[in-house]
Amino acid sequence: MISRLWSRRASISSRPSRGTSSAASSRLCAGERPASFRGAHAHAAPEVSTKFAVALEFNDPLAHLIEAGSDFFLMPSRYEPCGLNQMYSLRYGTVPIVRATGGLADTVEEYSLETGKGNGFVFEEYTGEALLGAIRRGLALYQKKRPWKKLITEIMAIDHSWGGAARKYEQAYERGSGEADGIRGLSTRQADPPVIMVSA
Repeated sequence: MISRLWSRRASISSRPSRGTSSAASSRLCAGERPASFRGAHAHAAPEVSTKFAVALEFNDPLAHLIEAGSDFFLMPSRYEPCGLNQMYSLRYGTVPIVRATGGLADTVEEYSLETGKGNGFVFEEYTGEALLGAIRRGLALYQKKRPWKKLITEIMAIDHSWGGAARKYEQAYERGSGEADGIRGLSTRQADPPVIMVSA
């Protein structure tokens, strides 16, 4: 997880739960934090020192190394107007686990093993239990090597670049221009002469 560790962003993950630490996974947390979070992480790190590491600093190169080198990227935001890290993670082939809010809900869709659709794992409620449920779903898929590798390959091909966005804008503009031309054509077309019925 890479985050500003403020309560409005990621308080439910400020202390690693026994549920996540006992799972077959390791966690690395990097980011700026207020003083109130310092104690929580100081006590948490020794408790699960073999599976949990903390870097309480702003370090952009480290942030990208974490995203590129992890299997999962955790982004349990209380709210998120846009969000870039989940898109960075997708590009690196790191599966995002996010809360369904703001830009996270716009860019991450729950993965379904049955359909093969989706690009991450999503939870709705802002609770530790909901977060843990999404983590467990991700870990369950991780054990299935073939669909896991397929998911990684597909999410790395997702285009979030400005080039892709620009093409969509061009297509929308062309559709709008065509509709406008049609409306202008109707307004300039000569009206048919009226039909008048005369009763003798």
